[in-house]
Amino acid sequence: MKPDTLNLRRVTIGDLEATENEKSERKKTISLLARLSGVPEKNIKTMDVIDFDKATEKVLDFLGVSSQESKDS
Repeated sequence: MKPDTLNLRRVTIGDLEATENEKSERKKTISLLARLSGVPEKNIKTMDVIDFDKATEKVLDFLGVSSQESKDS
């Protein structure tokens, strides 16, 4: 049974540094979500795409980036 919530803490500079060398934006996001939630990456990878997008939106909010800005870059 999978949890239906993902609790995220705020992003630190250390989190950004730890994920900056990931090869793709998706991998960077997976790694960042794992760090912020304490959930292993393998579990993050089993998330439904809609839930993954919602969690990504929350991380972008923490960073002060809108989802449209993210798509434009």
